[in-house]
Amino acid sequence: MWVYLLFLYISTAIASNCDKMGVLLYQDMDCKPIYYGKTACPALYSCQGIKPTKKCCYYRNQCVLEEPANTTYGPPCSFGCFCLKDRLEFACPVVDCAPQVYNDTPSAPGCYKASDLNQCCYFKEICPPFSHIKCKVDGVIYKEGQQFTPKNTCWNCVCQKGWRGVNEAPFCQRRRCGVQLRDQTEVQQACAPGYLKKDSIGHTLCCPSTWLCPEEGDKILGSSNGDDICTFGNTTLKTGQFINKSKANYGTKNYYKCECSLPPLLTCVETS
Repeated sequence: MWVYLLFLYISTAIASNCDKMGVLLYQDMDCKPIYYGKTACPALYSCQGIKPTKKCCYYRNQCVLEEPANTTYGPPCSFGCFCLKDRLEFACPVVDCAPQVYNDTPSAPGCYKASDLNQCCYFKEICPPFSHIKCKVDGVIYKEGQQFTPKNTCWNCVCQKGWRGVNEAPFCQRRRCGVQLRDQTEVQQACAPGYLKKDSIGHTLCCPSTWLCPEEGDKILGSSNGDDICTFGNTTLKTGQFINKSKANYGTKNYYKCECSLPPLLTCVETS
């Protein structure tokens, strides 16, 4: 029997560097990237749904009101999401997966639970004898069906036969945040995505942990280094400018630097 020992490597720093900028948020909303020259990462994005509207909820460029949102590219269990007319927020069914999905206790010695990136409430247990499909990723060996996240990236992957060390379908997909499904009000008000240190290992910014919205007394600091504009509520900042913010989180106050680094929204990263 052939042994498939698969090694993950990052061929260039491009994907990692772009993820450090917070591009996943805009990809999640299906915004259009705009590049300057031959740069590897976008300079800014063009997005729909980041301005207040009274006509619909926005999801990945869809103006949704009467029909359910097309959540094909949303998180696996985010189906049947409707826009509430009175609040213009999405309401999605609460999916109650079978208890065994959350039970990590194997049914027999040596068994383990496999993953599927696209299915909701997926459950498959793999027991000996095992196939010889293995993936070595960042020094850790994964068995067939086990999920992993390559270091310093916003990719989710599953070890499968044929993996050749490249983050691509059907082995990998970008993380799916569903920010417009969960945080429609904050997005439409042009609040800023916030990233906690514990959620940005290696300074990679994937799905935001919270949102920071404009408040009276916000002070714009720093000098602009370009003409591109970020929107923060009714306030605009140029690239390079920032606002220091704080927000309580389960009894602890976190402090953020909210900078215009990747328009059209500010990017808030926890400082302490």
